[in-house]
Amino acid sequence: MTPRLIQTQSPSPHLSVSVWRESLPSRIDTGKQYQYRKIWKDVQAGGSSSWLSWAHHEHLMLSLLSQRSIDHVVKVSGLQVADTQVDLVTLDAGPDFLRDWLMPSQHSGSTTLWKSEVDAIKWMRACLKALLSLHALGVIHGDLKTDNLCVSAEDVYSGQSKRLDLTSLTLIDFAYALYREAPLKFVLPTDPSRLDYLPDFYRQAIEVSQNRQDPGMLQSVACVNIDLYSLACLLKQTVDPGLSSSWVTWSRMVNELQKTGIQPQKPFSFWGAYLFDQPTRTLLKKIETILQRLNIPKDQWNWADTVLPAQAAATPLIDQSTPLIELTPLISRSVMVLTSSLPVIVAQPIPDIHVPETFIFSLRALILSGFILDTLIFNLIDRAYNHYHLILTTPAYGWGLLSVVTGLLLGIQTFRILFAPKLSTIKWWFVFQVLLLCAALYFSMILALKYENAWVLALIFSQVWIFFYMRNDARWKQAIEQGT
Repeated sequence: MTPRLIQTQSPSPHLSVSVWRESLPSRIDTGKQYQYRKIWKDVQAGGSSSWLSWAHHEHLMLSLLSQRSIDHVVKVSGLQVADTQVDLVTLDAGPDFLRDWLMPSQHSGSTTLWKSEVDAIKWMRACLKALLSLHALGVIHGDLKTDNLCVSAEDVYSGQSKRLDLTSLTLIDFAYALYREAPLKFVLPTDPSRLDYLPDFYRQAIEVSQNRQDPGMLQSVACVNIDLYSLACLLKQTVDPGLSSSWVTWSRMVNELQKTGIQPQKPFSFWGAYLFDQPTRTLLKKIETILQRLNIPKDQWNWADTVLPAQAAATPLIDQSTPLIELTPLISRSVMVLTSSLPVIVAQPIPDIHVPETFIFSLRALILSGFILDTLIFNLIDRAYNHYHLILTTPAYGWGLLSVVTGLLLGIQTFRILFAPKLSTIKWWFVFQVLLLCAALYFSMILALKYENAWVLALIFSQVWIFFYMRNDARWKQAIEQGT
């Protein structure tokens, strides 16, 4: 089969990206008939090119995910690198959702793609399940929309309408994916003003990143809420707004998805750092609870009936040389060329972070327990002074006044961290904590070898030990980084 052009886009005269559909080489036994070749070109590429870097970035992301055997991600089969061109080859992921499923529904005048509200809910579950497979690894798709999602119909179903095999749901196009373990090295070459399927906070971060030429801005707001907002927009395209009054459960869950996605994920929960994928897990659990409440057997969760006739027309783009769908908009100006040479990217297994099971305290629990220990320490010191009728020296008196002021400020910072955590607040908490421990240590030294002093010293050293232990903990570091 002669390769056919499926998509093409060019943000400037010397830059382009195109997708070609071609027959799979007979020597490759994958059960697939076709493969897709995504070609990134920069005819003015020198020693490095940020445009070609996106091809390497997408290859890296797909390679990392394939090593974890993620079922809902397109499989990469090759990478060819030249001076001015990079070819990324992936296997056929199935019919494109926008072209093969959503558009015929709109053309037929139907108010919804789904045969019933239950089918729509099962589709929502399948999408959340696919996203969770990414989010559980710390990966955000970042460009979730209908033409980046593929799904096949059940071959064995003999009904009058198409039944989707939800287990075949596959995500494609990971060029703009974000991975918390590998920060971006270049600015997204896309036009944020036209990305209405992304939340405002992420679009603003893209714009700031482009203005400052600082890709780190995107990493600072990277969270699963970006994909959840995009999913809400995608789901709305399959159901007419007029059905919201009758499809109450569907509408409520879509609104909850959108509400979650509008705001960036908070860095901390009440008792510690949020799990990165917690919002996705929570929403998926709610959907599955709804299906259980509706008494839908679990063996029926993996398919959804549509209103499309069983004998649907072939995908229109296969027989045409120009795209009929709107691609992710690119910036019209020239893309910045990296000043440093592009490193050779070799896919490595995603490292597993080992977190010891003992003495693991969440950030909030540490803060709260530290404040309680401070109160106990100074209560013991006060009782010891009264018991032995000690007279404070002038330096000790000064430290005592400082400890009163510092303790008050520490209490204020503790309250702020418990209810409105910020990285600056945490840093000030540690400053006051160090001052207070210094005062406590000075007071305990005046007590010398008194019996009561043993408890004071034990509490002080245990608090210092816990602090340094948690400071080197992987989840502690992650919480601090997300707090930026």
